[in-house]
Amino acid sequence: MNQSEDFKVGFFKCKQMVLEMAQGWDIEFKAEAMRKLNALNYSDEFPVVIADTSLIDNIVFEDIDPSDAPDYSDAYIVSADYNGVPMNDRQIETLNNNSQFVYESLIEYLN
Repeated sequence: MNQSEDFKVGFFKCKQMVLEMAQGWDIEFKAEAMRKLNALNYSDEFPVVIADTSLIDNIVFEDIDPSDAPDYSDAYIVSADYNGVPMNDRQIETLNNNSQFVYESLIEYLN
């Protein structure tokens, strides 16, 4: 099973767990929770969450321009591993959207 399939299985398991927990809830709260839960559907566009950035290693950067130091505003991550597994394009995109993580990782990469 790939990461996307793992996530999809996990998504549906979480949805089922909420349904099971809802059995003891107040009827109005339960009804609202069920409406929101039923509105959720898995898709490949579901947000990517990187739970623990300390598990990210083997980061490779591109467009590192020494004349742009100390900002390195053009540098970006092209590949990395999460807990020993290569990250996919959506995960890399999520990392690159975290400018603080990119900058801190780049400074570490350069030292």
